[in-house]
Amino acid sequence: MKILIITPGYLAVPAVNGGAVENLVDIIIKENEKLKKAEFTVIGVNDGIDIDVTSFKHTNYLFVKNASKIFKIKRAVLALIN
Repeated sequence: MKILIITPGYLAVPAVNGGAVENLVDIIIKENEKLKKAEFTVIGVNDGIDIDVTSFKHTNYLFVKNASKIFKIKRAVLALIN
């Protein structure tokens, strides 16, 4: 099973700076690494911190910068959904 997660916040996943949603996504991903039930793709922001995601075998990360066009489009889509 493949699952796409688009994080809504301004903080990065894995949760290096905290954040409730980011921590929840981080917990789900780490549990999936143990159980190997799904393939995750996480789209989130990279707030300038070097994050090591090479240890995750069942999760792919796509980072966008806060000021990028993709980030602004993501925020607009989430605002429309809400």
